[in-house]
Amino acid sequence: MGMQLSKYSMLHALGYGTDKQVLDETKIILDRYKLFGLILHDPEAHEEFHHALKDKFERLDYITGSDFLFFALTSPSSAWKNRYRNRDYFGIWEEHMLLSPENTYISSDTDISTYTIAQSLKIDYEDLPVIILTDNFQFNQYRVVKTCATHLERQMTEIGYFCTQKEKYFNIISDTGFNELIHNIDLCGGNFQINNDDSLAMALTDFLTFMISKKNDRNDRDLAKAHLKQVLEKFKKQKEFERDPERLDQINLFLLGGLSALSSKTEGIGFSIDYECENESKIILKTYNKVATLFDSPDNDIYQLVGGVKSNRNELFEYDETDYSPLVISLCKVFEIEMNLSLVHWFRAQLKIEMPQYFKRIKRDNQSYTITPDPDIIKNPRPINLNYGKDQKWIAPGLGESLFIARTYLRNNDLPSEILDYENLLYNWEIIRKYRNPAAHTSWLTRSDFDQTRAAFNNLTEGNLFTQMNKLKAGLKQ
Repeated sequence: MGMQLSKYSMLHALGYGTDKQVLDETKIILDRYKLFGLILHDPEAHEEFHHALKDKFERLDYITGSDFLFFALTSPSSAWKNRYRNRDYFGIWEEHMLLSPENTYISSDTDISTYTIAQSLKIDYEDLPVIILTDNFQFNQYRVVKTCATHLERQMTEIGYFCTQKEKYFNIISDTGFNELIHNIDLCGGNFQINNDDSLAMALTDFLTFMISKKNDRNDRDLAKAHLKQVLEKFKKQKEFERDPERLDQINLFLLGGLSALSSKTEGIGFSIDYECENESKIILKTYNKVATLFDSPDNDIYQLVGGVKSNRNELFEYDETDYSPLVISLCKVFEIEMNLSLVHWFRAQLKIEMPQYFKRIKRDNQSYTITPDPDIIKNPRPINLNYGKDQKWIAPGLGESLFIARTYLRNNDLPSEILDYENLLYNWEIIRKYRNPAAHTSWLTRSDFDQTRAAFNNLTEGNLFTQMNKLKAGLKQ
């Protein structure tokens, strides 16, 4: 059975257990189902999939049966909503029932919302669209299966049929039948098991908190406003104790995406990059443009929320200004994405890693694909692996490592001609690398740190470096 993503008080009760009455009602509703799913996609970037999901929603609602409940970020037809109200197994609930299409939350920036949810759930944006499966919204473990417009219906049919044959209360990690289902529906190139910091309900609640705190529904709005401070305090604690740089990136980008829902700033003001840049880069920069000014106004409520006190094991440090790490990371991340898919891929091509066959993919053979920087650039250099990855996913070297490689090639005047001003590129690359590292760890970055990062990014955009990188990337992808 299909449903739009709703409702805040239900997810909040599941995630945080603060309202026993709502939690009890929620458990009664959800106890009808054996498995739950969330279809996550970017309606703008995955346009074909979005139309397929919308067109097939009623059919998917039917073929998945009454044992599998899935949520989707789409709008079913009015006819479906009218038929939904007459379903006998929801007859005991009033129009304001917890599980109702009338409770759907619509974002004005669906691309930012999708990206923000993905960061919260530890899902790589490049893997979307996906089907997320769990047998309990209160668990922090779930399975993720890539999907597409071609295979969505078959995948959902198999999931629905599996649920009709399965008894309740099985383990989605160890159950043999469930693992066979995952294998059978892995038709689009990947499935993943994710162990998150928070449960699925907590992650969705934290995301919706930003959106609901500005809505007209007083009950949900008051609940969300109260929870917003808790979400931001959680961010500060995670920033202090998290040691995985990739996860810290996701945490910072999640905060930025959440804050964008509170911003009244319109799109199109601020930085712009070439249209051919990656969708992820464009979403991150769109989010940055909406949020950046919130960090500049001491009288702004959001400024007060994201600033404040940072602690460590020894003492408390009070700061007069906000932590600018989320803004620094967003600009650094855009540069990192575009550099890795242009010049760094050109380095890979020089090692005889064939393009476009292995664009963003690992080449599986017994060869070593490394470059050792010139010792005049860095003392005691070590080989840098440009074919590192996990499963079929390629993982780029760090910005500092790739910068050493670029300087090594430059000494030999052996860099691609698509990029016209390497002096400008390398100078600003060094600044971005300087602030990228502390931002991706537990450092508290100041306004001065941010200003220098922003100036470096501005120099790259004004010098048309992103356009030049895209020209190089286009040649590697052909």
